[in-house]
Amino acid sequence: MNSFERIERYKSFKAFSEASKPKYDEISRSDKKFQDLNAHYSLCVCPGGSQGGANERLLEIFYGQRPFDTQRFDPFDRNRLKVLVEYGARLHYNLLDNGRALAVLYPAKTDHFSPTEDSILVSGNLDPNDLRKACKAHFELLNAYMRCTSLDGEPSKMDLLRVFWLRLTRPLMVEGKMQQTRLWVHAVSIFKFTMSVGLSGFLLALIMAVTASPSPDYSPEIGQTNKALNSIDKKIERISSNLDEIRNALPKMGSRNGVKK
Repeated sequence: MNSFERIERYKSFKAFSEASKPKYDEISRSDKKFQDLNAHYSLCVCPGGSQGGANERLLEIFYGQRPFDTQRFDPFDRNRLKVLVEYGARLHYNLLDNGRALAVLYPAKTDHFSPTEDSILVSGNLDPNDLRKACKAHFELLNAYMRCTSLDGEPSKMDLLRVFWLRLTRPLMVEGKMQQTRLWVHAVSIFKFTMSVGLSGFLLALIMAVTASPSPDYSPEIGQTNKALNSIDKKIERISSNLDEIRNALPKMGSRNGVKK
């Protein structure tokens, strides 16, 4: 067994994590929409995680908290107020034991308002050597997800399309359980429906073909009827001809017998 490649992936993840702050500063400077988000929430890049930076296998990029309202919670003291806080969207990179990395998105939320999903698995088998290339696209997904799930977000059509595509093609975590991708679920449903309808149609056609009696052939009877009609026509022609002969012969017979008109 060769553990060299796995250890090298560990090192690549650590190097990417340590260099992440200047990297995201560089990316964010070229994004005008990011400036508005950063002004309200403040982007945080935390190698080692936000809990003191002690976890070398974790990199967190997230938008901070923002108070959005207050609420009275003590019925006996109306002056006591609770500050309601919104938590910004997050992008986590987790290094796995095999040296591969997970990229996971978490939505913006409050204590009482959040999307159906707890998180979206953007990628489950990332080579840390590819993180430098993928981080810009992932950062754009984070910003789109932030604008789509935050209370005052103003998502563009492109943001909505990106998040729709994520929810359609990536596994969602719902109530702590990984869900199959919606695209896969819909594809299976369509396949089952197509197969059931197609098989039903095939069986119906087969049953009709087996049970249906062949159409009766009436051509001999029709031929005989036509012959009979032709014979009748000929007889009528002969009778008419005889009547004409009789009618023409009557005047001649009368003149011979001395009968005048």
